[in-house]
Amino acid sequence: MTIVFALAACSFGARGQSAKGSLHSTSAGGLMSANSTTETSGLLSYVGEITGEGQQLPVTRMDGSASGTLLQAGGAGGQFSTPKMVVSTGVRQVGKQEQLDTVVGKLTCWPVSYDKTQSGTVTMMGKTNTNTINSVTRVVDHFCPSTGLVMRKDMTTNGKQASQVVTALK
Repeated sequence: MTIVFALAACSFGARGQSAKGSLHSTSAGGLMSANSTTETSGLLSYVGEITGEGQQLPVTRMDGSASGTLLQAGGAGGQFSTPKMVVSTGVRQVGKQEQLDTVVGKLTCWPVSYDKTQSGTVTMMGKTNTNTINSVTRVVDHFCPSTGLVMRKDMTTNGKQASQVVTALK
C-alpha cells in the first residue's frame, strides 16, 4: 500500500512545540482529512542530535486532539473525533550506520529503534461505537543526515508490519 502524507500550516521545532494544523492523507483505500491540535515535548528531529552508534535519545510525548473526515474508495465514509490522544516514545536507541536505497539513490543512514505507545478514544460520527486505542508499536526510523529526513520508517504492531517510505523530494 502506498500512503502519501501532506502537512499544511504546521510548525515544528527540534525540542518541544505546540502546533495547530491539518493533515491530508491518501492511500489505495481512501482519503483522510483532519484538523489537529498538539502539544509536544521531547525530541522531534534527529538533525544535529545523532553522534554515533549506541547513543540513546530522549523520550517524546505528544498530547492532542483531532477531528475530520474519512472517505473510503467509492466515497462512503464519515466523520471522526479524537478528543484526547497521547502518543509517547521510549528511549530511542541509535544503531550501526547502514546503506539505504532511497528515491534519491543510496544513502548512509542511522537506524533509530524505539517503542511508540498510543492511547485515546475515537468516536465515529453516525455510528454508535466508540473505539479505545491502546497500542504499542515497535518503530525503526532510518534517518539519513544528507537529506535531514527519516527516509523510511518500519513499524510492527501486534505482529503486523508496515513501512512508510519517502517517495519524492522537492
